[in-house]
Amino acid sequence: VGAGMEFFNLLYLATGPGIALAIFLYYSDKWEPEPRWMVIKSFLLGGFAVFPSAYIEETLQTAYHLNDTTPGFGWEVLVNAFVVVALVEELFKVLLLKAFLYDDRQFNEPFDGIVYGGIMGCGFATFENVIYVFSYGQSVGLLRMVTAVPGHAFLGIIFGYFLGTAKFSPNGKAVIFKGAALVVLLHGLYDTVVFSQTSWSFLYLLVMVSLGIYFGLRAKKELARHSKVIEFFRKQFCVLKNGNRSGPFLLKDIRNKIAEGQFETDDILEETSSGKQTTIKEIFFKEIGARHVYLTGFPPARQPPAQIILFFVMTLGFYFYFWFHKILRQIRNQKRCRVNPELRVMLLFILTLVPFFLFGRFQQLFASQEETRMAEWTLYFFVSGMEAYFLLGLLQILNRVIRGKIKSPFNLWILVGLFFILSLTAKSLPLGMPGYWVTEFAVLGLQGAVLARVQKDLNHFWELERDLWEKKTNA
Repeated sequence: VGAGMEFFNLLYLATGPGIALAIFLYYSDKWEPEPRWMVIKSFLLGGFAVFPSAYIEETLQTAYHLNDTTPGFGWEVLVNAFVVVALVEELFKVLLLKAFLYDDRQFNEPFDGIVYGGIMGCGFATFENVIYVFSYGQSVGLLRMVTAVPGHAFLGIIFGYFLGTAKFSPNGKAVIFKGAALVVLLHGLYDTVVFSQTSWSFLYLLVMVSLGIYFGLRAKKELARHSKVIEFFRKQFCVLKNGNRSGPFLLKDIRNKIAEGQFETDDILEETSSGKQTTIKEIFFKEIGARHVYLTGFPPARQPPAQIILFFVMTLGFYFYFWFHKILRQIRNQKRCRVNPELRVMLLFILTLVPFFLFGRFQQLFASQEETRMAEWTLYFFVSGMEAYFLLGLLQILNRVIRGKIKSPFNLWILVGLFFILSLTAKSLPLGMPGYWVTEFAVLGLQGAVLARVQKDLNHFWELERDLWEKKTNA
């Protein structure tokens, strides 16, 4: 029984972060979600890229003795990091993206590059993580959870930004080359720090991963704006194709017909009001990017509360980070709050995950089992307290926004207190206890239910905002 529980513990540790990131990216595409079979295809292609790249890396490292290096930043470390690992891994991901996803008709707007590139990175990170975690154990899994897994995912998002741009740019090949060169450079810098084996390399890695996540979220935000403008742009266009004129269409109709195979990105559009002609490719990239924010004022779509509970349980609580970021971003965009979602979620990420790594690193300093247990409880209290503190800050912002707009809004102090108690319980359950997984999933489900309670009121608030927006636009 103990071996079986250990297996599932390692399996969830290995797969949870990558799956959580993939779910986050899939539901980021709010206006025209990609077909699920394309999302699964992207994830599996990323996983497939692990095996040939690992074979080539191992062959080159063995042939040139690149693993037999002393700590430091010698030329062997640089060659191993930039050429053998970064170049090989990113090249396989780029080739698979280009071969199997880039030319697919479902890739019908710039934001799709973020989805496909990011989810491929999640697939690569998850498959690679399974190999490492089952080979080297839980401590390596905890370290990779805050370094390699988000690193691969957000490198995929960064390259996806260039891929989505290239799809609708007249200089597509040059844009793809720039994106590939950038992710190889970032990946190489990361691996150089890893292979150097310096005493505080973890802190350098954390800084690099944090910057990668920050810029990845910024890239996602920019192309998400493109997607939203396409959804709500009200000018109409006729499509000129093979000497025939069809239409008029809204941009969202044209986007959908690209996915159906009726139109292509090089087809000519003619604006019905002015007669100005341009290509679908140009209007989807250049002109869309210059539109004003008032075109994107439609309130966010609702999220079913049951979905939050399911995702929270499936990812062992990792979904909290993405829900937290999504809600902050929605409030900032709709209500012009002075809050930085990317910075806040990065602070939450650091303060709740890094302590586990530090505890494992310095665990040998505790002289007795009693001291170790006391240190564990201190760790659990600190991490659960940080989660509750950031949740409290978010709920205070939400309370100010929705107060007076809906009846009987949530009581933030009760919800934060429940979340803290459930978080502490989930972390402190002993692995050897009877019915561990049933109890763990039940506690995680209740924790997710706290977020679902908040989401229920927020959904109601967005529905009221949506009705108000539609009345204004129809007036």
